[in-house]
Formats: sequence, C-alpha cells, structure tokens
Amino acid sequence: MDQPANCKYTPLENHLRKLTKTHSTITLTFEQIEHAMNSHLPRSAYGRQSWWVNIVKSPLSHKNAWLHAGWQVETVDLTAKSVHFTRQ
Repeated sequence: MDQPANCKYTPLENHLRKLTKTHSTITLTFEQIEHAMNSHLPRSAYGRQSWWVNIVKSPLSHKNAWLHAGWQVETVDLTAKSVHFTRQ
C-alpha cells in the first residue's frame, strides 16, 4: 500500500520508486532526502538511529516511504547525515 497523497513522506517514496532497477544500493544525504520530500526531516531523524529502523507493518509513514518503494535502510550515519539504502 502506498503512502496517502497528502503524506509528508509520499514524495520520498515516489523519488525512491523512480530510481532505475540498475540501482541496487544508494546513499542519500539528509539534505537530498529533504530536497526529495520538499520538507525538513524531524529532529529525531537527525538524532536517533531508531528513527531509521526498518519495521514492516509499522504505522509510521516515514518508514513506509522507503519500504513501500522497495528499499530498506542498510545503515545510517548520523554524523555524516547520510542513509545507505538497499533494494529489497
């Protein structure tokens, strides 16, 4: 199930969906994610590893954005402000 059209994280899901199938991994900076979302990440995304945990069936829309697009977070570097995604 996709994100609702008015969800803050729908643009991120759409961005990840548009990546060609030749991409099996991608690293995005928080800035790139915010640009794709056209919105800021919450403070908790900058300070908590747990914000980025892959939880299937999580009601939290930010996690569903990458999971529904077929990606999962492999690693997050809070110091470098970047996320490494792998295609599921």
